[in-house]
Amino acid sequence: MYPMIAYLTGTVANISQRKSILMTESGVGYLILCKQSFLSNLSIGEKQSLFIHTHVRENEIKLFG
Repeated sequence: MYPMIAYLTGTVANISQRKSILMTESGVGYLILCKQSFLSNLSIGEKQSLFIHTHVRENEIKLFG
């Protein structure tokens, strides 16, 4: 099985504890779970590219960057 989402590029739209929203140029915002040490280096409005791990369960899909 191949991952549904493996890499994203976009603008950081929101940063909160252990997660960020990355807004793509097509207007889709992806909620990405990240380490706090990584998030502390981000700024809202900056362009960012992330390798993504897509975690799929029966009742949820999570993206880790």
